[in-house]
Amino acid sequence: MSIIRYMLKTLKPADGSAEDRWLRALGTRLRDARTALSVSSTSAAHSAGVSRMTWHRMESGSPSVSAGAYARALTVLGIANEDAAPAAPVRPAGMIPTRIRIGDWPELAALSWSMQPDTMLTPRETLAVYERNGRHIDAAKLTDAERSLIDDLRDGFVDDVHA
Repeated sequence: MSIIRYMLKTLKPADGSAEDRWLRALGTRLRDARTALSVSSTSAAHSAGVSRMTWHRMESGSPSVSAGAYARALTVLGIANEDAAPAAPVRPAGMIPTRIRIGDWPELAALSWSMQPDTMLTPRETLAVYERNGRHIDAAKLTDAERSLIDDLRDGFVDDVHA
């Protein structure tokens, strides 16, 4: 039995995946919205058509809860039309992802209008899009996270950047 416990502990990453962090952030947002409205978890769960335990799992950011349940919870709390997810994936400063989804970055999506939002680019391809179309970037719409991504790509591929 102790071997199984040891194996289970080693299977869990220390900091969690990006999806886990996103779900925990969504759960925190649900809890904050519910408490700001002074609504009990039982009442919120009933309004969303889920059990109290499912509501608790949602506020904990559990991946076992269906997307539909999360959507009903957002609707019940009146935040369904707000941007429930972070504008860009959580990314430590200086870290360059191995694949970059166009739809996660608003200005990259605008520059890559001919590609589907789910298209994945390598970091070099992403930098090439930003560099090639830099004159079309709307600085007012550029988020801090996207600006940071561009800076990190330029720093990481300093030899590839054409001044």
